[in-house]
Amino acid sequence: MMTAENLAAEQKTYENEKERLLAEGKAGKFVLISGSKIVGVWDTYDDALQVAYQQCGLDTRFLIKKIEGIEDVQFFSRDITACQV
Repeated sequence: MMTAENLAAEQKTYENEKERLLAEGKAGKFVLISGSKIVGVWDTYDDALQVAYQQCGLDTRFLIKKIEGIEDVQFFSRDITACQV
């Protein structure tokens, strides 16, 4: 199962490179990262995903992330148990 911890290296790479990508005018595009390597930047998520499957395959983890100066905060949870009253 893929978890946030599995993508820690990719997320760190994004955070390290984010300001450079923004300075290069890449805001709104999608970056493909595998490990600590930026594979490339594409205009659409679908284009980045197609390259991800071609170059990374199904056995290598990767992250596709929209390059944004201000990011939406997304909340999710799993395995929630009922609150005991």
